[in-house]
Amino acid sequence: MKTISNLRHVSIITIIFLIFESCGNNNENIIHAGEKRTSISIVIDSMIIDATYTSGQGNFYMKDSIITFADTYYSTFFHYDINTGKYISKHFSRGNGPNELNKFMCAYPALNGKQVFILDASNYLLSFDEQFNISKHGTVNFGWSKNQQSSDFESPTNYNVMQMTDFGIHFTYLNDSILIIPVNIVKRFTSRHGLIHRNHYKRGHIFGKLNINNMKVEKIFGQFPEIYKKSPTPHLEFFQYAVKGDTMYVNHAVDSLIYVYEYPDRLLYTMGYECNNINRKYTITTIVDEGRIFMDDKKKAEINTGLKYIPQTNLLIRTYMKFIRGESGLQVYENSHLIGDFEMPPYFIFLGYYNGVYYGVRIIPIETEDKTEFVFYKLIVK
Repeated sequence: MKTISNLRHVSIITIIFLIFESCGNNNENIIHAGEKRTSISIVIDSMIIDATYTSGQGNFYMKDSIITFADTYYSTFFHYDINTGKYISKHFSRGNGPNELNKFMCAYPALNGKQVFILDASNYLLSFDEQFNISKHGTVNFGWSKNQQSSDFESPTNYNVMQMTDFGIHFTYLNDSILIIPVNIVKRFTSRHGLIHRNHYKRGHIFGKLNINNMKVEKIFGQFPEIYKKSPTPHLEFFQYAVKGDTMYVNHAVDSLIYVYEYPDRLLYTMGYECNNINRKYTITTIVDEGRIFMDDKKKAEINTGLKYIPQTNLLIRTYMKFIRGESGLQVYENSHLIGDFEMPPYFIFLGYYNGVYYGVRIIPIETEDKTEFVFYKLIVK
């Protein structure tokens, strides 16, 4: 395995694991690790980038010293120097030729590989390597059929690739053939009478194992946290996750907690503290009317938007945002302790770390009649 190894972490994870074993598998016995230990400050520097030659539609990601804008309209990848923001180069264009791409939905690098994966609205998956050679993998196959078994939450046929891609949808290599992918339950398959299934959160899962050799989703795993069972919000089921060795951190949009699992889904402990001044008054419902309810909550709701582990500094970074006004924040965790919670510029998302500096971007470009501008941010942690 490339990232999910058989090594076991010592220190606090080992201690918690032993306590967990002695208490059994009841989630009520799971420890909440970490304390609030504010110990850092952040200095923010911004870079304004003229991007009028782009459509402004797409997503950003970062690899090493390059920030890339994956333009979903032009099907072009625009690359920028991470230190200066200077435009460097571009790759691909829209079309059906050998170095062209059709319109896609999003593009993000694998969490533990060199490939960048491209997903379109029909679940067709492509990737390219460091030399920008394109591989066409095919359509992600969940085995959908006319005879869906709505009560079988162990079957991949009741799932789809996670649909909320605005804040990132990342794949992780389990081995050379298997990718871990985030998934959502297909509610039209499992719901009856306009309500989510009674076992939706009890038996439903959040991850799938995709065999990229045959494009079949072979297994579903992972679990919903208690908050969804107590306060169902079927319109807000997207999440982010990060990986450290065989440990998986999962951050659901509606939850103040971060769930820490031993791969694949053994809950070790929770961590995390509520974000500053965040409004979590979501619409609690079992009704399947995601579009209307989502739009209503979007006017007031504030959600978690990102989770990244930085191996170079052993920090876990969580971001959050108010939908309408874009007011944003960033939390920093070290060894489960919250060491900082900071107000960020509007529509901020965190990208990554390189050579002593943390980087972010304004997820929505600044647009006028005459120009489109990107805003990149450097974060110096002190």
